[in-house]
Formats: sequence, structure tokens, C-alpha cells
Amino acid sequence: MNRSTGELREKARKDNNTKDAAVITEPINDTELYERASTIIKEQRCRAGSFANREITLMFWKLGRLINSAVLGNERAEYGKRIVSALSAQLSADYGNGFSKQDLYRMMLFAEQFTDNKIVSEPARKLSWSHFGELFSSQRSAEADRPLLRI
Repeated sequence: MNRSTGELREKARKDNNTKDAAVITEPINDTELYERASTIIKEQRCRAGSFANREITLMFWKLGRLINSAVLGNERAEYGKRIVSALSAQLSADYGNGFSKQDLYRMMLFAEQFTDNKIVSEPARKLSWSHFGELFSSQRSAEADRPLLRI
């Protein structure tokens, strides 16, 4: 018997009431076993992906906040450009893609727009860094007014 994903999820929810959600409370055939295992894998991967997206978004916010603090502490645009350029080269060498000058400027803008960790945490649960990036790409005209944040 082949059950729909919805039926399998409902069955898994009922099993959640037991001590272990993966425990089988009634006999099932090989196909059902495979389908239930697949459902567990898909659901857990989705949860892991959401958690990873949230943590990456928070990491980028913290990096933006750190860079803003360093740049604003000196209050010179040329100094800020030099810091961002040097930091980008170092981070890219050590950690790979995702730390270009443009990426760091986005992180800075992100931290500037969202000044409180509590404000960032909730949307970060539902939105990935790419979503936030799209929000900031629509603000490029505002960036043109700020030489330090020009991409």
C-alpha cells in the first residue's frame, strides 16, 4: 500500500506521542518503512537547513556590526575602504566565497539597518541571507548617498 506524504506525516505525528518518534507502533511493509524513513530525512534536512540559514544570517549581521564599529570608530571614508578591502582579501583567502568587498558592504548595511540582535533573530528564522540581500539591492540608490557603503 502506497500512502501519500500527508498520510505519512500524520502517522509520524501520531508516533510523536510515543517516547521516540521513529518507533513503529504497528507492522508496516518495506515500502512504508522506506517512505517513513524518507519523510524523516526530508523533514530533518529542512530543519537543519533552516537552522544553518539562521546562523549564517546572524554571523553576517555580527560581522557587519564589527566592521561598522571599526570603520565608524575612525570616521574616515578612505580608512573604511582600506579596512574593508584588506579584510575582504584576508577572509576570502581563509574562508572562501562570501566575503568579497561587496558582500562585506552588504553586511555593514544589514547591521546598520537592523541595529538590535533581537530584531534580526526573528526574520532570520524565516528568511535566508539571500532574502536580506535582495532587500538591500533595492536600496542601492540610498547607498549612492553614502560613499563608504558604495558597492
